[in-house]
Amino acid sequence: MIFGLVLGLPGPLGVVRFVRSYNAARPIHLGIAGRNGDITINSWNKREVNVKAISPEQVEIQDQVAADAIAITVGRPRMAKVDFEIMATGDTSVSVKSRLSRVALSGITGHISVDTLNGDITLTDVHSPCVEAKTLIGDIMFDGELSGEGPYNLQSVTGDIDVSLPASMSFDLVAKSLSSSINLGGFFLSERSQDNDWVAGKHERGGPRLNLTTFEGRIVLHKK
Repeated sequence: MIFGLVLGLPGPLGVVRFVRSYNAARPIHLGIAGRNGDITINSWNKREVNVKAISPEQVEIQDQVAADAIAITVGRPRMAKVDFEIMATGDTSVSVKSRLSRVALSGITGHISVDTLNGDITLTDVHSPCVEAKTLIGDIMFDGELSGEGPYNLQSVTGDIDVSLPASMSFDLVAKSLSSSINLGGFFLSERSQDNDWVAGKHERGGPRLNLTTFEGRIVLHKK
């Protein structure tokens, strides 16, 4: 399943410490466990997953492959900055767990789970059946479609949540902002209920649950 390994090449922010390519004849589940550094995952047409890690210092990076699952973990030194640049098949399911990371995914149609303590989360051209995105300090931007049963949970403690969806898309919305800043962007909700810091209802005929929660930020929806 592993095609190659290259170490020690110069990179834009340091040295390429880890490069591997994995066969993806079938949909892959990719797990990234990092601590510090940007994580970027883009889709391409090749039936393989290519992972490159760049760091300014020597760092331990481990991978485990079992059937159709790939797990990549950053080891010692614990808080070394490691940036990941990943190309994956669109149907890859992605799970990212980190501490200090900006995470950006584009063109993914598999399940998505992103959990970071400090960093923005950007999801573009996403057609996933289920999304879980959480950050303690950072904004969340979602631009795509709700292509499955969900749920689609986007949660930030201190950041804004910005969601762009097709105008005709059907969904059930629950939006909560303790700062009382919720802008539905022209989406009409039937069976609507609301209070000072939350609003809920159905758009069109209803459908997958879209849960948007922020404690100190704004929630903004946009029609495409």
